[in-house]
Amino acid sequence: MACVREGEADPRTLTPARLNLSANGIRFSTAHFCRVGNRVDVLLGLPGGAPIRVTVLVSQLRPDDQDDTGYVVSGHFIGLPRRTQERLIQFLLRAQASHLKQTHEERSDAKG
Repeated sequence: MACVREGEADPRTLTPARLNLSANGIRFSTAHFCRVGNRVDVLLGLPGGAPIRVTVLVSQLRPDDQDDTGYVVSGHFIGLPRRTQERLIQFLLRAQASHLKQTHEERSDAKG
C-alpha cells in the first residue's frame, strides 16, 4: 500500500497490521500516519486471478486502540471499475460463507 497526496512524487509504503474489507471501502491498521483526504493506492492479492489495484480516499484516521503507536485508517474506493467491484464482492461472499461454515462446525464439535 502506498499513501499519496495529489502532486506528491514519492509515496510512502504502508504495511497494514489488520485489514477490514468491504465492497465499498477498506479499514486497516498501520504504524504510518496518513491524513484525511489523502489517497491510498492498494494492491489486493485475491485468489483466482491477478491482484486488484484500487485507490482509496481516506475519510477517517484515529489512534489504534490495540497499538498505541499506530493508526486506524478508513476510506472508500474511488474510481473502482464495475468488474473489479464484482470480483471483490464474489471474494467477500466466499470468505463469509467459509467463515460461517467453520463457525458452525466448531459449534457442532463443541456440543459433541
